[in-house]
Amino acid sequence: MDNHIIRRLAPILLGFVCIGFLLACETSPPYNAIPAPVTQESGDADLAELLNSIRIEERIPGLAAAIIIDSKLHSAAAVGVRETGMDNWLTVNDKFMIGSCTKAFTATLAAILVEEGRLSWLTTIRDAFPNLNMLPEYENITIQQLLSHRAGLPKNLKEGKASWLIDYGFDEKHGSAPETLRLQYLEKTVQNKLISPPGQVIHYSNSGYILAGAILEKIEGQTYEELLEEKIISPLDLATAGYGPPAALIPTS
Repeated sequence: MDNHIIRRLAPILLGFVCIGFLLACETSPPYNAIPAPVTQESGDADLAELLNSIRIEERIPGLAAAIIIDSKLHSAAAVGVRETGMDNWLTVNDKFMIGSCTKAFTATLAAILVEEGRLSWLTTIRDAFPNLNMLPEYENITIQQLLSHRAGLPKNLKEGKASWLIDYGFDEKHGSAPETLRLQYLEKTVQNKLISPPGQVIHYSNSGYILAGAILEKIEGQTYEELLEEKIISPLDLATAGYGPPAALIPTS
């Protein structure tokens, strides 16, 4: 790949790397990245060298990136290790789980509904749920704040485990449909004190997106899954899109 292109794209790539790690990673202790060889399996050599320099500087175990120009793959590379402290090198053919990708779909869905005039970025939890019992500090939290991690919410309703392993104590009598669980999540969340005033602090929060999803459902009178299918999945012909952890879609035999 042309070194001039590499130099021009370096700030952009670094920005995406930083954003990805801010949005998708847990807080972890400092990691001293070990040198990794660039081989044919690393993909594009120039891009791999750039990624390696970023990886070492930012102390990241492994890193992969692709450059797409005019809807075509221009180059791709992967460097580093699959497991910290090991020399089990990444290759450009490795598969990565993309964490928190539902957040991008939720924000896009909200933007579509804003464009259609169905809601505003300033729509509040109270606007969507006028009769819901909630602490006063939740009244004026907006969709925009929920989607930008500025609502003052903790990461999850309950901390300490990965979000899909937490027992939230939902009332089973109400059923187990995803929309029912989202509503119960919202009802429980708005009874707990915020960790900071809305709009003042950026704090990564899964809760914000679950609440946003519940708001979209309430305003549209459709489930999140139905809205996603209608507004995004079908129009974009995303034939392999699904719900739940990606590993659940991969046959074990």
